[in-house]
Amino acid sequence: MGAAINSKEGEIAPVIAPDGNTLYIARDVGYTNHDIWYSTKKADGSWSKLKNIGKPLNNSGDNVVIAVTPDNNTLMLEGLYNSDGSLKSDQGISVTYRTQTGWTTPVKINIKNYYNLDQYESFSPTGDRQTIVMSVERRGGYGKKDLYVSFRQADGSYSQPKNMGAVLNSYDNEGTPYIAPDNKTLYFYSYAEPGYGGADIFVSKRLDDSWTNWSTPKNLGKKINTSGWDVYYTTDAKAEFAYLVSTKFSYGREDIYTIKLSEKEKPDPVVMMVGRVLDRKTNKTIAANIVYEDATTGKIVGQARSNPKTGEYKVVLPYGKKYKIRG
Repeated sequence: MGAAINSKEGEIAPVIAPDGNTLYIARDVGYTNHDIWYSTKKADGSWSKLKNIGKPLNNSGDNVVIAVTPDNNTLMLEGLYNSDGSLKSDQGISVTYRTQTGWTTPVKINIKNYYNLDQYESFSPTGDRQTIVMSVERRGGYGKKDLYVSFRQADGSYSQPKNMGAVLNSYDNEGTPYIAPDNKTLYFYSYAEPGYGGADIFVSKRLDDSWTNWSTPKNLGKKINTSGWDVYYTTDAKAEFAYLVSTKFSYGREDIYTIKLSEKEKPDPVVMMVGRVLDRKTNKTIAANIVYEDATTGKIVGQARSNPKTGEYKVVLPYGKKYKIRG
């Protein structure tokens, strides 16, 4: 993606806002820690030079965005924070919300009996935030880091991680999972054969609602994978472009790459809905929480938080169903 995004330092963990207009990445501040940076897309399609997102999201720890909601007003982050924004732990995940003056101090998201025996971890929540897929090493796994899944509970916490099974996991590492906006298509890296080099990116489809029944992973091929370290595959909601990390032909260590996808390479289609929240009496924009439900089942399928300045919100929903909206 060029010098506006990449440098002689390592850039990893690209997270693109579903509308495709804001890109978050993590840049090295040493070999084990990163800061969060972001770029916005210009009118001509090019990207602005990266800006450090600053405090309270960046501190002395390993600061990484793992997900952004469609409205771009909520970020989920790796790591835990103290109330003053300082580092509490590099293990676990937190959430922060946009305000009129910046971002709130991140607050811990509770996952029952969460632990990770490896130094590194990676996460991907679904668009409705009802499910989180994670790469961690836990006792009783198939190899090193495996893919696990947790489900949102009524109190806002998540269930104990459940191994996603031998179809996805191997004797070696699986990591950097990404659930596409269709909530069915899973991208992740694996060191398992067949591959082109080190870590390669694979794709698999969810076959039922158990989250443990998956199609045989398919290597994305030499258009994506190289003899280097190919990881962190993600797309915008339209799946027009994919973003990934590779060490092949990089400026320094890891770099961010983008590639235009053909129709056959895209996950299932989704719909992005956009709206604004206004105060009924004053007609002024306000901040509010928005919830979308499946009109047939009543199940929550999308959540949004309106921008406190503009009142605008966005949500991405699976195509072909009817929905109800409430505040």
